[in-house]
Amino acid sequence: MLRTTHLLLGLLLSAFLAACGALEPPPTRTPPPTRTPRPTLTLPPTWTPTVFLTNTPRAALPRLEVSPTVTPAARRTDALSLLAATPIGGPPTIAPERTFEAACSTLARRTPTSGLIADKETDAQVSWTAVAGAEGYRVWLLSPANRYVFSGDTAETTITFKRELFTGLGNYAWEVMPLRNGDRFCQSLTGVIVVRFGN
Repeated sequence: MLRTTHLLLGLLLSAFLAACGALEPPPTRTPPPTRTPRPTLTLPPTWTPTVFLTNTPRAALPRLEVSPTVTPAARRTDALSLLAATPIGGPPTIAPERTFEAACSTLARRTPTSGLIADKETDAQVSWTAVAGAEGYRVWLLSPANRYVFSGDTAETTITFKRELFTGLGNYAWEVMPLRNGDRFCQSLTGVIVVRFGN
């Protein structure tokens, strides 16, 4: 009986080992790939870049009308921007941003200038100082919905926006741009009129 038990136990153990399969050898480690260095390209010492310049006349470009950008409290800066760098690693060419004439520094708000309209009977008024050399001023009024409700030119330094232009509550942005020969002469002067009543 003991022999039968050992025999039965041996058969069960061999069946169990057969079901589990043979033991697998431990995985082998694959070495990491090596990088092939790229060849270094060098130019011959006698090589120099050649630039060809031609004096080709340019065709006249059509005049573009660009809507103003309302930027309240915008100020002129003397910041510099990088225009181009020479390809051989020399010092960069610096181009100053557009600068305006000294006369432009006098452009400022003047009283009376409306900042708040609180009743339905009041028109808004915007006044500014005259700029020497300016032939006129282009004026815009922008609604809170970012739509131009007024655009016009004047030779005066005061403009009145009629009450009918203010069709709802909110901040109405205005911009005044001095002109010379129909072009921008100075930086724009901007501001906001706050409307606190409805129709």
